[in-house]
Amino acid sequence: MTRTPSLNIHDFTVGWICGLLVEYTAALSILDEIYHTVTGILPAKNDHNIYTLGRIGNHNVVVVSLPTDSPGIVSASIVEANIRTTFPSIQFSLMVGIAGASPQPKNDVRLGDVVIGTKVVPYLFGKTTPHGFEYTGYVPRPPDILLRRVNHMMYRCMVNLDIALLIEEKTRHLPNPLRRMFLRPEMADRLYISDYVHEEECNCQISSSPSPSHLISRDPRPPGPQLVVHSGTIASGDQVMKDARTRDELAKRFNILCFDMESAGLTRGALTIRGIDNYADSHKNDKWHGYAAMAAAVFAAEFLKMVPVGDVPVPNGPPNMTNEMRVLIDEVRRIKDGAANERTAILAMNAKLGILEQRLGRLDQLEETIRNVESKVDLAMERLWSCEDIHNRVWASPGSEGGV
Repeated sequence: MTRTPSLNIHDFTVGWICGLLVEYTAALSILDEIYHTVTGILPAKNDHNIYTLGRIGNHNVVVVSLPTDSPGIVSASIVEANIRTTFPSIQFSLMVGIAGASPQPKNDVRLGDVVIGTKVVPYLFGKTTPHGFEYTGYVPRPPDILLRRVNHMMYRCMVNLDIALLIEEKTRHLPNPLRRMFLRPEMADRLYISDYVHEEECNCQISSSPSPSHLISRDPRPPGPQLVVHSGTIASGDQVMKDARTRDELAKRFNILCFDMESAGLTRGALTIRGIDNYADSHKNDKWHGYAAMAAAVFAAEFLKMVPVGDVPVPNGPPNMTNEMRVLIDEVRRIKDGAANERTAILAMNAKLGILEQRLGRLDQLEETIRNVESKVDLAMERLWSCEDIHNRVWASPGSEGGV
């Protein structure tokens, strides 16, 4: 469904960021409306993003994908910074897509499940010391406006909100190629022991008779929704996690639910929502990509609808340039201190410095505008004084009602 509303860039308060084509396709497929005409869009300097503008519930949303074949923290950081510059009223962003689970005895995360990232651990950021690798990375917590609704959303999913059923409803009327893309795979959900490694392309997830000694035994889920929603910590780094031993070690240290490659780059006002398509081990394959991406998108849309539009603050007046620059400078320092390697640090710092340059340019424009306004005010005051002087002279002249 499409329309041409009377909207401008300040009406858009939610960013929706995707890393892969399948995630972007899922996001566009669940929009309630797509807007084709929006006034006043002037991309920021060096902003080459392609934006799709639409509506989910009562929220106006900006959907954007990372560059093709450029996943990772740096790309996510650049895209998020640009979306906030081009759309200055964005109040928070959702990073929505797929991830590899880290199943543990107390965290029974399975393929097709959804994870809400209430905390992000940048596990590759740190420094090597005589006592080993010390993790120093930090990602700000998601906004309170979103965190306060996590538990209630999980309650709804346990009681009366069936995400799997919503996926069927959302995909039923899609064109055949898209509908096939988002179908739940008809294959067994197998979790292999950490010591069982595949060195080459893996097809063991579709093998008809795996050795029982290679599998971790898990009880079937009880009757009811088979798609379960989890909340907790997401680990994020600039590489794909395909080593089960490292996965388990980090999971035990940080209580990690899943791994992704972008969330650590989202430094301000963001919440990550992930659909699980693999177990972050050597048995990773693409069979669950589509279903997991759609699960994350459908859940994110339902979650967003819980946030009343009136609860999303829209700034009045110009932004606080000093605070924005201070935040950006702090981010540059954080990236410099915690980057895993020099190349990542340089790319990330250049991205942040570029945004800082944009902010300074906006400050120059604001100062020029103020000077122009002051000149007009001075001219108006001069004219007012001139009119007042003429009025006084006319009033005091002989023959006037006010003259002597």
